[in-house]
Amino acid sequence: MFIRKAAALLIAAAISTSAGAFGLDSLTKIANSASTPKVLMDGQAKVAAEFVASSLLVADAQKDIAQALALKDQVVGLENVQKSLKSGNLTSGTVDKVTTTSKSVTADIQKSLKATKQLTADQKKTLGEGLLKYSLGALGTAKMGHDVKKLSQDYQSELKKADAAGKAVITSDLAPTAALATGLPGHVSNLVKSGQQLIQIATKQGVDTSAAKKNLQQAAGFKF
Repeated sequence: MFIRKAAALLIAAAISTSAGAFGLDSLTKIANSASTPKVLMDGQAKVAAEFVASSLLVADAQKDIAQALALKDQVVGLENVQKSLKSGNLTSGTVDKVTTTSKSVTADIQKSLKATKQLTADQKKTLGEGLLKYSLGALGTAKMGHDVKKLSQDYQSELKKADAAGKAVITSDLAPTAALATGLPGHVSNLVKSGQQLIQIATKQGVDTSAAKKNLQQAAGFKF
C-alpha cells in the first residue's frame, strides 16, 4: 500500500512539474510561430508529462534493483536517464534513450538474477518493491498510448494543411510527439514482456510478485 501511495504521489508531482515546464516551452514556441496550433502543443505537453512521470517510476525501480544486484554500470546509465527526464525538456533523443536503456538494463537484470543462486532477505524485499514500482510505471506508460495515437493523427492532419514553412516548424515543434508515436508501442510491449519474465524469475527466487503481476496484466490489455 505504501508503494502504491508513494508511486501515485510521484506521478502527480512529476506531471505537475513537467506540465509546467513543457507548458512554458509550448508558449514560447507558439509565440515564435503561429504555424503550430496551441491545441497540439498543449497535447504534447500533456503526453510528455505523462511519459516523464511513468518513465521515472520505471527507471527508479530498475535502479533500485540494479543496486541490489551490484550492477554498477547499469545504475550509472539509469541515473543519466533520470537526469534527462528531469531536465524539463523532453526531446526525441530522450525518448530514444529511455526506451533503449530500459530494454538493455532489464536484460542485464534478468541475466544477473538467473546467475544468482539465492537472494538475501534484503534483496528479495528490494526486488519485490522494485517490481511493483516498475509495473506501475509500465501501466502508466501503456495508458497514455491512446492519447499519443490521437495526438499523432491530429499532427499528421495539420501537416497536410500546412505550407512548406509551416511543415518545417510543426515537424520541429512536435518532434517528441513523433518519437513517442513511433517508439511507444514497442516500448510498452518490451516493458510488459520483460517485466513478466522478471516476475517469473523473481517468483522462483521466493519474491512476492502478485501485485506487480496484476499491473502488468492490465498494461498488456492496452492496444495501440
